[in-house]
Amino acid sequence: MATEKRRDDGNASGIAQVLLADLGLAVRALWLYRYLHERRRSPLTRLQREMVATVVNGLIGGAP
Repeated sequence: MATEKRRDDGNASGIAQVLLADLGLAVRALWLYRYLHERRRSPLTRLQREMVATVVNGLIGGAP
C-alpha cells in the first residue's frame, strides 16, 4: 500500500505483498481497517482492536 514502509532489505512486509497482488482486495482491506480502527465511533473497543491485532500478527507470522 502507499503508506507501507519497506524493510531495510527493500522488501515489503508480508501483508503488503499479499494485498498488492490484488489491488481490489487491497482497497477493500484498507476500507475495513479504517472502518474498524480509525474512525471516531469504531464498533470495536480498544481491547477488541488489540485482540484482533494480536491474532492477525500471529497468523501472518509477525514478530512477538
